[in-house]
Amino acid sequence: MGSLDKACISGFLCRLCSEMHRIVIHIYGEQGQKHGLVEKINGYLPITISPTDPLPKTICGGCLKRVQQHYELLQRVARLREHNIELKEVCIL
Repeated sequence: MGSLDKACISGFLCRLCSEMHRIVIHIYGEQGQKHGLVEKINGYLPITISPTDPLPKTICGGCLKRVQQHYELLQRVARLREHNIELKEVCIL
């Protein structure tokens, strides 16, 4: 049997979409850590995951892509908001 730290594991349920996928990424494995999945899911989605909860610890490629896109959008919004605040301060002076 392979290690859960491998990037791809076959035949698991996706934690986010609850669909069975042949290829998934273990949230707490090497690839999950590389993508910062725990931080992104807990910090930017309305769910909390834990290594001790009884739910699946894997996500599918489609959900990985959506998590990354959601995170990038929120980061961009935060940067633009900060930029707009700085512009507003410059205009007031």
